[in-house]
Amino acid sequence: MSEQGTIEALHHEIGRLIVHDEAFLELPWTSLALVATMRDETTVQLHGYAYLEDGKTEAVTPRASTVAQRFVELHHAARERDPRPWKAALVQIWRSSAKVSFFFEYDDAARWKVTPLNYQTMREELRPK
Repeated sequence: MSEQGTIEALHHEIGRLIVHDEAFLELPWTSLALVATMRDETTVQLHGYAYLEDGKTEAVTPRASTVAQRFVELHHAARERDPRPWKAALVQIWRSSAKVSFFFEYDDAARWKVTPLNYQTMREELRPK
């Protein structure tokens, strides 16, 4: 499989794993946002939000370690195509359309980092629109 084919397959697999993860199965979500921040070449930190039907937002991350493993694989595959690695990735998923979008940050690993000072604005910034 070509590098581009591998990257596209990993995008699809990551989206599928997120949607079917047990952390999200019981939630009445309309959209999801998940941030993957590379800590080093083999470790990724995940955090995200489920945007619920009632308008509430719940901080939640996948329970399966497979999601994090696939992000590491995606990072390695992307580096084969472009030696400048991304530092963070944002995945947004819309339930009604099954649309999955990926965005990558190459300069600022903390671009989508949630802190006690920014958590309210960040959960809205990450919300799929």
